[in-house]
Amino acid sequence: MNLLEFQSIFNELRNILSRQGLTGNELIYAYFFIGLIGVVLFLFITIFITRQVFIAAVKSAKTKSDWQKALFEFRVFRAFALIFGAYIIYNVVPYLFIDFKTALFYALIFAKIYIVLAVMFAVNAFLNALVSIMEASKKYADKPIRSYKQVAKIVFYIVGFVLILSIILGESPLYVFGGFGAVTAVLILVFRDPILGFVASVQMSAIDLVRVGDWITVEKYGADGEVTEINLT
Repeated sequence: MNLLEFQSIFNELRNILSRQGLTGNELIYAYFFIGLIGVVLFLFITIFITRQVFIAAVKSAKTKSDWQKALFEFRVFRAFALIFGAYIIYNVVPYLFIDFKTALFYALIFAKIYIVLAVMFAVNAFLNALVSIMEASKKYADKPIRSYKQVAKIVFYIVGFVLILSIILGESPLYVFGGFGAVTAVLILVFRDPILGFVASVQMSAIDLVRVGDWITVEKYGADGEVTEINLT
């Protein structure tokens, strides 16, 4: 649905209530609560339908592969359906809160934050599924895939946090990013181990120093066993 369709629906709702003889505050609150109930119902229905469409599209495949199993296991379809729900919320808020200017301001902020969170949730689910698929492949069996995933998540979470902070503050994301320049030293100190771990995992992967399945013995630290996973730390 586009903006004109949403506007038409809410205008028709107000006209129907006006024809019933409602005026003033009665019209305002009846319009708001009926519209809110309608939006909630429509939201649940559309999210459910969107999710089922994704699931049906995947199930229609003749063969069951690792990527299909991963998409179901990590609920990728539900995550992407939430993005569609966030889109609906953002578009109906201006019409639903049209009579409440102060509430409209905060509702729009909430709607924008919800969009960012929905996208983050979807990308997180997709990354988990992608890593699961790659780990099941012999081609990437000996690669530190989890370390790359963890780094990607850290970067993505930082971007998401900056976007949410910029929405709350009403400033450009570039302005917020610029503010982080003052605390770069603190961030480096906090993420020192993950940064060093990532660099080490890249170096090990580049020179093929160690692989999953190798047997390692470090007598100095009493470490003796098989490498089962190479991650960020």
